[in-house]
Amino acid sequence: MAHVFRDTVIGLISGYAGVQAMDRVATAAYEFSSEADKEQEKRVSPGLAYEVAARDLATRAGITLSDGEASAVAQAFHIGLGLQEGLFYVALRRSTDVGAISAGQSSGLAVFLVIDEILTPAMGWSAPFSAYPRSTHVRGLIAHLVLGLTTAITAEILIRLFRSSWKE
Repeated sequence: MAHVFRDTVIGLISGYAGVQAMDRVATAAYEFSSEADKEQEKRVSPGLAYEVAARDLATRAGITLSDGEASAVAQAFHIGLGLQEGLFYVALRRSTDVGAISAGQSSGLAVFLVIDEILTPAMGWSAPFSAYPRSTHVRGLIAHLVLGLTTAITAEILIRLFRSSWKE
């Protein structure tokens, strides 16, 4: 059980690195979208999904957020999901024989499918899946695969820096 603290630290750092890389890739990839696709996204989207989620959850709790507060909560929500992906990656590596790249891609893909493609539209935090152009989904998929890969690389470097392994 001595590895629990170390694994938690590795998961959180790795997930944070992953979400930072994912955001950069998603932003860069957006520039490759056609103007028509960008316009369709703007037309159907209720707003930045994490901010819509933050406002919705606060309202359900009886809290009214200012614009600044909603933005801060949205950013925390977004980064928090990345941190959870890092913890999921570490748990996957610790409990299975799945390799680093496969575990990273699996954890990134899981976040993409469960959060972005299923939960977010189901909660009304984004438009329905079919309302967005294909490029939106492709961009999200690529960004989340980068999330998983960056998480994997970071975690594998950290576990080696601790002069340890996943199977001790």
